[in-house]
Amino acid sequence: MDCARTPFAIQELVDLCIDFVCYLPADLAACALVSRSWVHTAQRRLFAEVRIQPELGWSRLQDALHRSPHLIRHIHHLELIATLPSICGFPFTHISSIVIRFEALLDEEKALALQQLFSLPTLRRITFQCNSAVRTVWLKVWERVSPTIKHLHIGCWEGNRGPSDALSTLPATPINLDSLRIDHLDGFAGWIGNHFGGLKVLSLGIVVRVAWSEFVSAAPNLEALDIVITSSSPQFDLTSLSRLSLLRLSVITATNEALVTLDGLLESIPHNGLRIVLYRPYPGVYDRLDYKISNLPTGHVSAVELEMPAQLYKHESREFPRLRLNNMLRQTDPVTEWDRMDINHYY
Repeated sequence: MDCARTPFAIQELVDLCIDFVCYLPADLAACALVSRSWVHTAQRRLFAEVRIQPELGWSRLQDALHRSPHLIRHIHHLELIATLPSICGFPFTHISSIVIRFEALLDEEKALALQQLFSLPTLRRITFQCNSAVRTVWLKVWERVSPTIKHLHIGCWEGNRGPSDALSTLPATPINLDSLRIDHLDGFAGWIGNHFGGLKVLSLGIVVRVAWSEFVSAAPNLEALDIVITSSSPQFDLTSLSRLSLLRLSVITATNEALVTLDGLLESIPHNGLRIVLYRPYPGVYDRLDYKISNLPTGHVSAVELEMPAQLYKHESREFPRLRLNNMLRQTDPVTEWDRMDINHYY
């Protein structure tokens, strides 16, 4: 058959066919061997998202990029279980999101490699988790961070306090983020407020030992707040957050310290018609949440949503009789990890 007359001579049709196997790496690799007209689309799909976990995968990726540097432009998402300077040194030209998890003390060599990676002008999203880092080494990672970054998800324990003047190395102009999520952060006082601003979405995990005032200074126009209340949580004051429209709240204990924090938080809610989403609340605080929220002044809270499957909501909603009586209680489906960082998900 004359190849020019077959449907597969039409490049657009080839691209559509390959799109159907875009999540099957073995099939994409096979497609790349069929003909020249299949190579570009198959490789573009195959290398769009690169996830390397076992150490044995490093050499294969490095060899592939060294042999065929044209593959670098196809990489839009890079996910690593650790970081090596040789990987960070590749000239990624189209990468938009990076996920790096490092399970050891972050040293200066790796910090400089990350600094190079995080300065790429196409970056929009960074997830970076490490076990611990010295203050000066941690700050070095962010010295040249790209101003195009809009979403940051981090977690780190500070190895030691380091010199108090370390913050002087930070850029004079803060990076304007859309969202910041911190799973855990112990130490690094002054880093958030001096380095980031413009936040619309803020998500704080169980252990975040940073003063609440530092977040308020970085996010005066905050629209969505996601927090976990524990016995060691800071005192939250929402009074100045005039644009806050969503509070996603998880209370995981009923200790006196946690209840004092919860009461202070609820009493500081501004007159915004706030939506409150309760995520996995500790059963021991159901009645307190029901009483405190239902007795807030009119207009402070527009609705309370229990984030759980519909079947579970039928049972748990009985524990909030006052909110049900005021027709304020709703059910909402659990959100994904990425949705928590996207303000558009909440509207």
